[in-house]
Amino acid sequence: MVKLNIKLLAFIGAEKQFFENAKSYLYKILDKNKISFVNDNPDILFFLTGGSESQAINLSDKQKYYGIISRKEENAFAAAAETKAFLDNSGYNSGLVLPNEISTAKFLNNYYNIKKGLENLYGKRLGLIGEPSNWLISSKSDSKTLKLKLGISLIKINNSKLLDYEKANTSAEFLSIFKKYNNNELQNASKVYTILEEIIKNEKLDAVTVECFPLVIEKSVTACLALSKLNSKNIPAGCEGDTTSISGIMLAQEVCGIIPWMANLAYMKDNIITFAHCTAPLNLISDVNITTHFETDKGTAINGKFKKETVTIFRTNSSLTKAFLTKGEIINTPDNNTCCRTQIEVRIPKKKARLLLKQPLGNHHLIIPGDFIDQFTLLFKLLKIEIL
Repeated sequence: MVKLNIKLLAFIGAEKQFFENAKSYLYKILDKNKISFVNDNPDILFFLTGGSESQAINLSDKQKYYGIISRKEENAFAAAAETKAFLDNSGYNSGLVLPNEISTAKFLNNYYNIKKGLENLYGKRLGLIGEPSNWLISSKSDSKTLKLKLGISLIKINNSKLLDYEKANTSAEFLSIFKKYNNNELQNASKVYTILEEIIKNEKLDAVTVECFPLVIEKSVTACLALSKLNSKNIPAGCEGDTTSISGIMLAQEVCGIIPWMANLAYMKDNIITFAHCTAPLNLISDVNITTHFETDKGTAINGKFKKETVTIFRTNSSLTKAFLTKGEIINTPDNNTCCRTQIEVRIPKKKARLLLKQPLGNHHLIIPGDFIDQFTLLFKLLKIEIL
């Protein structure tokens, strides 16, 4: 079981009761089965009193992120601040938390969930069916990067079976979702879904990204609906062979428990951003309408509506060293004919909009309903990914 390694720090000769009280305090805000008290290789430095600073400076790993928490009594926060300054000046990566129970509980629970999520991610198998689309010149995270940064194994799969979709059986499960659209185009989309399920099963995949344009260009059939259905079944599935975006989708699933929408950065006016794509996880949208694929006007694609709510928007660069991260508010769900079928307009902070215009990390961005800024901020710190 994953444990959060916590080092308790008090002045030399401190009474045993200091430590017992600290453990009781932690057990109130985090399940005791999720905690391990250690002297070496901690995740968390917990200051109980002042005069404990020198015990915290012999840390072994400058690449690791250390969380610093404290009680508000006994000069503990003073010791924590002094130690944070030392760690900053010595090249360590750390973060200081406000000395109250609410902030501490939120931080520790986020840290634990992220640590658990990253451990779950290690060893996952990501299938790349075909190749990244040739226009994704900034969104090709290679197998070495994915393995070193996230522990994900990239499995390359020829897309010939997908192109022979006619040989597949239809899926009753798939067709039952789109009953009122049961036509020839939907039958073809159903066969694509069947093939993707077979590939996922046979290759023992945890996620998949598909080079989908050869399918629509050569066969007039799309993978949009199949990918939407897989995402709604909690199987991360991306299009265009975008390995950078699918790794972000896998991260979001582990950290937030939600598979985000991968969308084009379609338009920008001041701090209002239009995002659009021809697919979206079915569980994130309502008023679903099946239409054609935008760029080709062929096959099937999803036009759906997102709620007007708070969302978290992020993406990384291909080397997984930098990230864009912001919170936004969906203010409109347009339906214009100049971009992909499902569309939203999002208001983001002006500072973030200027940053997006000045230093874009690429086209596709990942959009999650809800406010997960704290979780992703900590996640990127743990992964040594710089937030722009």
